[in-house]
Amino acid sequence: MFDIFFTDRPIVDYRATLTADRDRIKRFNQELVARGMVKAVNKIYVSLAHSDQDVDQTLEIFAQALTAIASGA
Repeated sequence: MFDIFFTDRPIVDYRATLTADRDRIKRFNQELVARGMVKAVNKIYVSLAHSDQDVDQTLEIFAQALTAIASGA
């Protein structure tokens, strides 16, 4: 399980997570959905049921969504 935070500060504890840009994570989640991927609002869960192809597809969709966020799309 992991999560993504858009912030310019290190995430070292719960309080640090509160500095994250909530609008940006919302946009990131919307970009994922637009590409056919749904993730939990706060966490990303990986399981042994995911194949290498699933992981590769996830990484590609994440890269596309991050590119869209970085470009301001």
